Amino acid sequence: DLVSPVAIGGADPSGVPFDGQCERQRPGLLLNNGIVYAGFGTFSCDAGCPNGSPYHGWVLGYHASNLSPAAIFCTSCANSGSAAGIWQTGGGLVSDGANLYFETGNGGPPLGDSFVKLRITSSWPGLSLAGSYTPVNAATPTAGDTDLESGGPVLIGQHFLVGGGKQGRYYVVDTNTMTLAQD
Repeated sequence: DLVSPVAIGGADPSGVPFDGQCERQRPGLLLNNGIVYAGFGTFSCDAGCPNGSPYHGWVLGYHASNLSPAAIFCTSCANSGSAAGIWQTGGGLVSDGANLYFETGNGGPPLGDSFVKLRITSSWPGLSLAGSYTPVNAATPTAGDTDLESGGPVLIGQHFLVGGGKQGRYYVVDTNTMTLAQD
């Protein structure tokens, strides 16, 4: 059965709306347990939206069977911030079945230039922040446009997230603790 197209959108729990005139779906899609997840960053590299409002990073989820909304998460809305876009050079979000993982770029704390873990929940908004790892030098990539997330993460096994960016550094993050993995 064919499903009619649906408009991508919604608002995060704090009321900030997704701006389709500004956001670009840059990472690959993820199909996980019947839900299609898409990550977004700004349409114009590091610029804000055409109407002057700031851009945000977003994860939107839709039921694959009928494209009804299943999840929404904004990386920077809750703290009245901006940025923390999800680019990943076309690499998709990754999942261990119960959680989603991705990298962000630009922006400040708490989720700018970070590895992010979202727990999949059964009630709206369908995703909740379950942890993050921000390298100690996160201000450097933000200031120098050497974004952490330009490479996109890879999940190895159920518990190691490997990713890097324009700096040429790779990080191995333990997904249980969202800290750097130890030898």
